[in-house]
Amino acid sequence: MKKIHPSQKKILELLRGQENQFSIRDLQEHLDISSPSVVYHHIQQLEKKGLLSRNPNNPGDYRVVEPQQEGIFFLPVYGIATCGPQGKVLEQTPIRSLPVSADLLSFPVQDAIFVQAKGDSMLPRIHDGDLVLIERGRPARHGQMVLCSLDGQAMIKLLHHQNHRTALISLHPLFVDIEVAATISDFWIEGIVRGVLNFSL
Repeated sequence: MKKIHPSQKKILELLRGQENQFSIRDLQEHLDISSPSVVYHHIQQLEKKGLLSRNPNNPGDYRVVEPQQEGIFFLPVYGIATCGPQGKVLEQTPIRSLPVSADLLSFPVQDAIFVQAKGDSMLPRIHDGDLVLIERGRPARHGQMVLCSLDGQAMIKLLHHQNHRTALISLHPLFVDIEVAATISDFWIEGIVRGVLNFSL
């Protein structure tokens, strides 16, 4: 274990147990430190030591890098029920983390996240409450299942992108297709579905 300043240890304890996002000012008050710049310095040192990571899509979201066995990584879990301020899932604060062996992934572990599914539009493949493994950063193709945001709403759908038509398709027959107009700017594909942890049994 790397030697760390007592204030840095306290920051890790606060962030490890967080239910709500901490700002620099919040941390300053909890630590009783005179200046926010001192808090920021401690955060930078924790990042350099590999003990803290920052969500590039949400600079205020810090995640403790837990001590891990070789090949075991803690992946962030995001809730799909809500999006961040710009309508993106990754602008949220993760609700928890989940240890996963890198051997189970067929893509780089740094591109992996989980989202917790909500609703039954993707039955029978995905049930309400399932954890869905997402690969970020790779362009999605027609026919792939994707995590996306449309008009501030997060969803998992099949991507139809052919013959000048883009649509989001549900697996459940009772749900209609969602047409994505070419003029809509509030639409992002955030990742591709790579697996599902199903808890319906």
